Amino acid sequence: MGLDPFFNERATIEVFEHAFYAGDEAAEEVGAILAWRPVPRRILDVGCNAGPHALEWARRGAEVVGVDVAPVAIDLARRRAAALAPEAPVRFEVADLLEGRLDRWGRFDLVTALGGVFNCIERADLVPAFEAVRAALAPGGEFVFDVLRWFEGRRKTFLRRDARGALKIVWEFELDPMRGRGHVLGHFLETGAVQDSDRAFYTAPEITTLLGLAGLERTGVAGDLAFSEPAESAEPSLFFRARARD
Repeated sequence: MGLDPFFNERATIEVFEHAFYAGDEAAEEVGAILAWRPVPRRILDVGCNAGPHALEWARRGAEVVGVDVAPVAIDLARRRAAALAPEAPVRFEVADLLEGRLDRWGRFDLVTALGGVFNCIERADLVPAFEAVRAALAPGGEFVFDVLRWFEGRRKTFLRRDARGALKIVWEFELDPMRGRGHVLGHFLETGAVQDSDRAFYTAPEITTLLGLAGLERTGVAGDLAFSEPAESAEPSLFFRARARD
């Protein structure tokens, strides 16, 4: 999959994390998953970036493998893991999701891909990506991920605020129905940084169909990681749970 330079530079990684994970957000998101399942024994974090979720799972006692296509992000994640504790049950590897072989590190009780990982690849590559995840699932294992939700109209603006209500990011989305993709422009207000990228957007039925083609079945779709918010009110992302089809 393509390497987004925004997530392969130390400075812009820090901009992103300051906007999204300056507080306890990673712990809260892990806690949301734990609202519907116990701590898994082994976790694969796909698109882990600099490791906020993977390190949080390790703190809770899970054995974690975090993978990302961005070498700078993985180097930073490894440094953080070493600072956490040399014996922490977490490892980070540079790996391209589209090369498959996610099962080279064994099988996992939970595979996560958060932060729009699958929006970064082409539609035609989504089924092979899902197949790679399926191969890495242990029997009974679960797969949790999010995608940007397709919306009506051509343009939409989303505001990202922190827990105190302070405005952090202004997102501008512009869809191209002919391509099934959209232009995403993120204005990080505190630093002036801009993330300018091309992303795929999906409907829930479309993702459900693509999961099925990869041998997975959807077990849940919602507007949040706790799977308590209806999918119909989800903005800007949909969250999915899936498992290998028998």
